[in-house]
Amino acid sequence: MIQYLAVAQQLIKKFKSGKLTQIPREQNSQADALADLGSALETNSKMSILFSCFNGQLPWRNAR
Repeated sequence: MIQYLAVAQQLIKKFKSGKLTQIPREQNSQADALADLGSALETNSKMSILFSCFNGQLPWRNAR
């Protein structure tokens, strides 16, 4: 996650203003799931991933 933070810090410098807040993994399960998914992809991949989020929850987290 530190690598993503470094990239995000460089990208945010391109905007007039912005704020970047790092939230611990255990406090943000959605970000954790997306980070895991992003880490699983090859870095040179041009694949897009579509996901839906309803009421602040990832759909499969509440599936029975």
